[in-house]
Amino acid sequence: MLLTSKKTHTDFEFRAVGYEFPEIEDDEYEANWLLASVRVQSPDGAWEKTEPCLLTWEGHRLANWLADLAAGQGEVEVEMSFLNSNLFFKVLRSEAGEVGLSVAFADELAPAAKGLGAGERFEILLVLSVAELRAAAAEWRWEMRLYPMRAAAAGRCRAHGDKRASCGVCGAEVV
Repeated sequence: MLLTSKKTHTDFEFRAVGYEFPEIEDDEYEANWLLASVRVQSPDGAWEKTEPCLLTWEGHRLANWLADLAAGQGEVEVEMSFLNSNLFFKVLRSEAGEVGLSVAFADELAPAAKGLGAGERFEILLVLSVAELRAAAAEWRWEMRLYPMRAAAAGRCRAHGDKRASCGVCGAEVV
C-alpha cells in the first residue's frame, strides 16, 4: 500500500513481499512471518528496508483496522503494533474527512542515518483523506490475500484484539 500525504510531503510505501521462511509450513509462527518492504520519502530523509516485521494474522488485523478507521466505525483502537515491535501506527486525529497518522519505526526498520539506539523510534506524520485511507485499506487487504495463514493458524484468523466476528481479509472466524 502506498500512503501519500501532500500536507506533510511524505510518502510511506508498505508491501508484503513474501514469507520469511517459505520452506516451513508446519510451525504456526515460523510459517507465518512475513517479509515486508518499507519505503519512506519525507522531509526528514528517505530510506528503504525489507525485514520480517509482522505475522500473517497481524497483516489481516492491519487491513481491518485501516478499513474501520476509514469508515469511522465504532471504537477504533488508537494504536496498532505487532509482535515484532519495529513498526507502529497511531491515530493522531480523525476529523472533517481527514485522518492524521503517525508511523513510527524502530530497530531494523528505522533509518540508519538517524543513529537511533535500541528501541528508540523515528516517526513520520501522514495526513490522509478518508478516501485515500479507504483505498489503502483495500490495497493492503488485496496484498494480504496473497499470503494466507499457514500451519496450525490456517482456517482461523488470529486477529488479536479485533472485535469482529470474522476477518475482513480471509473471512475466517476470529478466535
